[in-house]
Amino acid sequence: MNIMFMKTMEKEVCNELVHSLHEWGVNRRYGDHAKFQQKAMRDCVANLSRKSKGFNNHKSLQNERFPKDYNEAYEHVLRNDEVPEKVYTYTDKLSDIEGYPEPFLRRRDQRTGEVWGYKVRREYQRCSSQELDPLQRFQFQELTKERLLFEEWFVDDNEDSSQGVLFEAILTCHVLQFEACYSCKFQKALRWNGGSSSSWQDIICTNSDCGATYEIKTKANLEKIENALRWNNINGGSFSAWCQLRNSTRPDQKHYIVVLPRKFTFNRQKEKVFPVTIAEIDKVLPKLRESSFNPNRSEIRFKSSVSIKLTTKAKWFDLPVTGQFIDMGKIAEKVFKDRFSEQTYYQLEDLYFGSDTSDDSESGQEAEAEESVDPVDTIANELKNVDIVPDDWEDLAS
Repeated sequence: MNIMFMKTMEKEVCNELVHSLHEWGVNRRYGDHAKFQQKAMRDCVANLSRKSKGFNNHKSLQNERFPKDYNEAYEHVLRNDEVPEKVYTYTDKLSDIEGYPEPFLRRRDQRTGEVWGYKVRREYQRCSSQELDPLQRFQFQELTKERLLFEEWFVDDNEDSSQGVLFEAILTCHVLQFEACYSCKFQKALRWNGGSSSSWQDIICTNSDCGATYEIKTKANLEKIENALRWNNINGGSFSAWCQLRNSTRPDQKHYIVVLPRKFTFNRQKEKVFPVTIAEIDKVLPKLRESSFNPNRSEIRFKSSVSIKLTTKAKWFDLPVTGQFIDMGKIAEKVFKDRFSEQTYYQLEDLYFGSDTSDDSESGQEAEAEESVDPVDTIANELKNVDIVPDDWEDLAS
């Protein structure tokens, strides 16, 4: 990249980060906030020049065989779900407040769209400045790999993350069997390249002259997608991972974002489908997330916001609703036990959900005889209508 481009990008990145700092209530008038802002700027700019090897290793993927059955595909993706060495969970002192986690929003000029100030969101107006302090608001605790995956697969009630792996598996099944590369039009050139270590490239084209990457995202419904595209602002994954991908690929390689609703609609033939929208990524800018305020990390981590090249936005295909039942709970349980052990699974199940300690032996026997209802099984039952949801796995590993 030339120096002028880097300077322009650095300025744009820093400007966006300043807005994100304001949205979280970071105020330079406070000493600890000023230090955090300085470190955030340094760490964010450092990402702009990072590269990573292996992004162009298309040959290793050409022999990759992805299952064609949805259940097998889901299991395959789970088994390849890598976990970083150190992961943290957090508690939010303001977790009872529903809505956006950022307490402040931008005030814009209605004519130009320029930001001229910030205001407190309605739901946070009764909170004191001390309660809103992002450096004090979150408490972080290190998690084992076992607990992290158990929470992600069986406990987390956040649909965006809990069903993300499933959605990736289903969409990949269809794309690899029926779709050509959107960029080079080569048939049978697309391969799954997902997993936590492959952010921004869930699917890639193995045609060495192309090498297009595809990042999968969903929204609750078509209206949410239309709003995101109208404002040209889509929540993205790791900003650092994006910089590494962009700096490690050729300038002519295409990077696409694939967006679809989590609720099906009907096409012109009155068939139930998930309409898939595709667009070329234009810019990816940093934004702070809850885990950005983790004091245990030596470097601040950032999520991102994605803007697309609007002239490239197009309908790619309709993902059909097949009606195939996917037993998420049983598949996840099987993979978890194979990865760790049955003992670990039942210990964590007891830790998170407890056990029946009724003194009434008769009712206890009835309770044991009755099939228990796992939260994930409940989700799986809802998937009979194929209302599926994805997300970025690496965001949980914060």
